[in-house]
Amino acid sequence: MSENIQLAIRYFESVMGCQIDTLIPVPVSGQKLVEVLWPLNDVFRPYMSRIKTIKYDAKYETSADEAIEKFAKNPIPQTWDKLSGQTWRVLLERHTQLLIVGMANDKAGNPSVTSLPLGLPNSACLPGIMLLLLHSMKLPWPSADRSNFEFPEGNHPVTLQLH
Repeated sequence: MSENIQLAIRYFESVMGCQIDTLIPVPVSGQKLVEVLWPLNDVFRPYMSRIKTIKYDAKYETSADEAIEKFAKNPIPQTWDKLSGQTWRVLLERHTQLLIVGMANDKAGNPSVTSLPLGLPNSACLPGIMLLLLHSMKLPWPSADRSNFEFPEGNHPVTLQLH
């Protein structure tokens, strides 16, 4: 079992107070994945002018994984205040590409990108997704030049359609 899955299982067991095999998995759609990840845009936004000037360097992937683990324990922006620019750049690339994965899966009509335990508190969804999918993430595409990249302002647009 991969390290990110082991970390996520321990996290879910800790939050839920029971063993993973007693928890019911609930599918996470591409749309839901984007909604859960969207608040990270606000974590990156204050640093974007500096992050986007840095080239992606794979040797900072381990420090990005460590940063994700720290954020899962303390999911506030200040957790990442002392990260190197190169680590921020790896985190940005993973985050951006995972948003694209979520949107592509939603557009393709795929019902599930991953799953989270039934009853997981909303406050635990972002750390759980980060451990499951951002930690140890292998980029699906080559890293892109982010020098002109900006996150859209505001909340992720959601539909008013009843599901």
